[in-house]
Amino acid sequence: MNNKKLINDIANKLKEIKNEVKDLRDSYIVEEEINEASEVLEKDLDKTDKKRIEALEKLFNAPFEGFHYGGHGAIVDMTSKKPFHSVSRTQAAEWLAISKAIKKLKIRWIEIDGDRVSVGLEAIKEY
Repeated sequence: MNNKKLINDIANKLKEIKNEVKDLRDSYIVEEEINEASEVLEKDLDKTDKKRIEALEKLFNAPFEGFHYGGHGAIVDMTSKKPFHSVSRTQAAEWLAISKAIKKLKIRWIEIDGDRVSVGLEAIKEY
């Protein structure tokens, strides 16, 4: 009978530890997501970043929606007036303009999802 109680006590303790580990992992993940990138208000942006955003707005025919800064650089979010999945085609000249802008604007990556355009930039200024 003592062995059965000991086994139950051990099983209960293991469940407690498992729950504590899960709680710690969940809290770590939330903190990591929060700290990955923070929104920077347009009024707080550096002049150089504002100029890069203006160039991106023209390049993608998309108004600026948000700017985030974090350990991986800066992210500019926009909504294109012409969705890239639409019936109209993206012409080679448009892609050429984008490719030329990559070095000049210090673009790290571009994500296009329908009319949503997100651009990852090398950070020039820390926020």
